Formats: sequence, structure tokens, C-alpha cells
Amino acid sequence: MFQFLIDPVLHIFYRIMDTFQPQSKYCVLEYSKSYVYEPPVFKELQDLFRKSFGDDATSKESPVETLHSYSIEFKNFYMNCYELSNNYFTNEEIYKYYIKGKSGLIFTIEFSKNISIEIEELKNRLDLIFSLTHKQPQVPILFIIYGQDLCNNSDVQPVIKLLNEFIQRESYEEYSCMVETDQFKDGTLYEGLEWLMSISNQK
Repeated sequence: MFQFLIDPVLHIFYRIMDTFQPQSKYCVLEYSKSYVYEPPVFKELQDLFRKSFGDDATSKESPVETLHSYSIEFKNFYMNCYELSNNYFTNEEIYKYYIKGKSGLIFTIEFSKNISIEIEELKNRLDLIFSLTHKQPQVPILFIIYGQDLCNNSDVQPVIKLLNEFIQRESYEEYSCMVETDQFKDGTLYEGLEWLMSISNQK
């Protein structure tokens, strides 16, 4: 009955608690050519993190949406997302808002049957991300390749090869997984997130 009054009070309380128990902060860097506002992989990440950190009795979720980014927040966890295919922010702003101070990064690449991945453009975006992460060394990166019928998509192998070249060149702590869009529940995505959490907690 009075939940609408209790929620703001709890939110302020947990904000104060965060002063003594800092949030774990992560960022999803999404590369997609489908121009879907909220990609399905981000929705699934939200669901997994909500199960891990969300508790209706003790946490306050605060989704915030803008044109090019979105976020989800709990009392001890925060994750935002940025669509790398647009040029809305400068390189310095991308670093400031999406990389600086993060416990880990999640780089997602979406494959579509109707839209081809532009390898050279993807290479340029990877160059940008790795150049920015040099300012914050040892940040772990989880690479997620997702889409429908990945095994029969001719764009997948060139992208995997490109990722391997970057990872070997940069000597980065990384973990990669491939996820079928209609099979998010197969555990692959969860295993990748479990790796990211365990690595970032060791830093």
C-alpha cells in the first residue's frame, strides 16, 4: 500500500550504503548493424544480473535510458551499455563514461542473416577500444558473439580470426563465447559472465 513511499527511502539508504560498499561496475560495448534500440543480448544480461544481484526486499533497480545508452543498477552492482556503431560520443567521452573505473568490459558482436559485418569498421572499433583500455590496464574483457544460425554465417570465422589477432597482440585477459539468439538459456552466456566476475574480483 505504501510501497511508493518506501521505495525512494530504500533507494537513498542503499546509496548511503554504497559509500561503504562500492558497487561493482561493468560496461557492455555493443557492435551491431541491426539498429535495434535494446539488443536481445543486453536484455538477457539484465535478467542474469537481476537474478544475481536483485532482491525485491533489499535492492532498488533504477533503469535509465537515453538515445544511445542504457543502464541497470542495484545497490551493489551497476552496468551500462553503449552502441559502438554510432559516433555520438568522442573517444575521450567513451573512455570517461564507459571504460574508466569499470571492473570489467563485455564486448558483444551481433550477427544478422540480412546484414553483413563490415570487418574494416569492426577492426577500427576494436582499435579504439584497446587503445582506450591502455589507460586502465588489466581490465578483463568478455567477448560475446551472438545471432541466429552462427555456424552457417560466413561472417563469423573472419570476425573470430580478427578477435584472436587483437587478443594475442594485446596479451589481454579474455574469454569468448558464442550464443545463439534463440538459445540464451543454454548456459553459455552465464559461464562467460561467471568468468568475468571471478577475474574482476581478483583485481
